[in-house]
This record gives sequence, structure tokens and C-alpha cells, in this order.
Amino acid sequence: MKTYSVQDIRNALETVGVKKGDLVFFFLRLHTLGKMQDCTTKEALNNAYLEAIFDIIGKKGTLVVPTYSQQVSTFGIPYSHEETPTLCGVFSEFIRTYPGAVRSFHPVFSLTAIGYHANEICGDVSVNAFGAGSAYDNLFKHDGHSICLGFKYEKGHIVTGAHYIECSYGVPYYYNKIVRAEVYKNKNRCNKVFTINVRYVDFEIVNDYKRFVEELDRQGFLRSCPVGNGILYSNRFKDQLKVGYGLLSEDVYAFLKHLPVWKDGVIPFEGPPEKLDSKDVEKMNWSGFLLHRWRNI
Repeated sequence: MKTYSVQDIRNALETVGVKKGDLVFFFLRLHTLGKMQDCTTKEALNNAYLEAIFDIIGKKGTLVVPTYSQQVSTFGIPYSHEETPTLCGVFSEFIRTYPGAVRSFHPVFSLTAIGYHANEICGDVSVNAFGAGSAYDNLFKHDGHSICLGFKYEKGHIVTGAHYIECSYGVPYYYNKIVRAEVYKNKNRCNKVFTINVRYVDFEIVNDYKRFVEELDRQGFLRSCPVGNGILYSNRFKDQLKVGYGLLSEDVYAFLKHLPVWKDGVIPFEGPPEKLDSKDVEKMNWSGFLLHRWRNI
């Protein structure tokens, strides 16, 4: 098993271009990397990573981690904003509970931030996981480094940034699903309607972001540096948007493994109605229709 040091983390962050004042979105899988020197406890290991990151980004830097709680949507269990743990690993849970951390208020896809821009990213967010005003929307508008360590870049939750790109672009294979679970903040029941963007079922829709990652790499936007048994990968959110929107403009299914198997007449492939009844006809703006038709003769 390889060993690595806190200095290796610092060196890797500098190698991929992180500097003072930067925002970093950091997703970490610790158990694949080997043993960090001089760290014998989980607390020491988490603190070592936190120290290494802020040594590079400084006091005006911002650290953001995913703190998703997909158990809420999967099983319909109650969500407590202050207490529900994340399933994104020990480092994300460490940051979630860190003094002064700001967790975005969403019962399924929250982010947690500490540092200079923490409140701007996570403090006031919308009810949608990836839509306008969400923590992800704030994250992408601010820009910064999207970093993962401990797994392949096209795998794992780091590609949730690609979900933001898909949703903001308006791909046809997602819809807004209502979160059916009790939601609490400060121990008070919240009656807001929260939504998550999910794939339509029964159409063999399978996400595959390998093409997206390969294009980031081909255009020189994907940077990397070995750490222990793994590789630290990084690219900037602005470059994700540029490449992602470019791919989707050429092929709206660019982030899928294969074309969906749509069913004729079934949402979202329902098409125009075969027959209009009298009520539908009454609702039609026929003057507008005829005028439009006349202009295009």
C-alpha cells in the first residue's frame, strides 16, 4: 500500500492550478488512496486534508463539498437540515459538521461550504436541486475548480456538475420530481415543495459522461496529478459549461450511453394530438395561427 503526505496534497492542488482566493469543489474518496503519513485517526486525516486545502486557497478561498442525502428521496425518510448525515463520505460529513459551515437547504442534493464565499454559494437557495438559484447554479456562476480524488473522473458524484449542465440546457430525458418526505429546519416543519431532476423511467435512459470527460481532456481543460494510489483531477466550471453546452448543441443525447427508447404517444414523446375536441378548438388562437401561416407562405 502506498503512503502519501499532506505536502503531496498541497503539491497536487498547486499542480492543477489552484491558488490563493480560489473556490474548490472537492469530492474525496479516502479509502482508495492508501495511508497518509502521520495520520492514525479519522479526525487527524480529515483535518490534514482541510489544512492542506486552505494552505493553498488561503483565507479568501472557499471549500465546497457535496453533502447529498439521497436516502431521503429513495426511502421517503424525514430530513433534518441540521442532523441528516450525508452519504458522500467521511470528509464531506466532516465538513458538514464543521463549525461555521453553511449547508444549502435542499433535502436531497445539498452542498456545504466553508470559507470566504460560503454564504454566497449555499446560504440562500431555491427549492430545485439544479435549477435557477440552486447551490449548483451559484457554484457555476461563481466559477472555480471542480476537483475529485480517489476515483475515475467520469465516475462518482463529481459528474453531478454534468447534471447541472443537462438541466440548465434543457435535455428531454429529465423531469422535475417532487420530493415526498417530511423536511425540517431548526426543528420546524417546512412546507416548501422541493424538487429533484430525475430521468424518465421505462425508456432505457443510461447516463455516460465518458465522452464529456474525453472532450474536456482533448481541449486541454482537464488537469491531473498523482496522489498515493489515486489521481487528483481538476477542471474549471466555466470550461465544463463550454464543453458541455457544445456537445449538447451537436447531440442532445451526448451525455447518454445510447439513444432513449421513446414510446410514441408517451411523454415526453407524445407529439401533437391526433384529434381536437370542441373544447380544444375553442381554446385555439386561430387568428394567430392563420397570421403565422400567412407570413410563412
